[in-house]
Amino acid sequence: MEYLLGVISGVVVSFIACLFWLKGRAGVAVKEKIVYMNEDEAKKNERLAKLEQYLIGHDRITNAEVEKLLGVSDATATRYLDDLQAANKLQQINAGHNTYYTKA
Repeated sequence: MEYLLGVISGVVVSFIACLFWLKGRAGVAVKEKIVYMNEDEAKKNERLAKLEQYLIGHDRITNAEVEKLLGVSDATATRYLDDLQAANKLQQINAGHNTYYTKA
């Protein structure tokens, strides 16, 4: 009987220790994710600045040009153009395959 109580108490103590360890790891994971998000945001801001710099010397730009200029995917180029359009820095002209953007 004493042996069984010792085993049960050992399992309970181990379980509680695991819970505290997991709680600590969750905090570390959140901190790592915040750092990762900050790095992504910095990279995005750097790319948007490069795109705005390009627009100083050009009257218009297409999604394909953004892809080449920044080395990003079609979807990412679209998001960057949408961000600049939402900030009233670009204006979309046409739709579909003939879409391009001009300075607002």
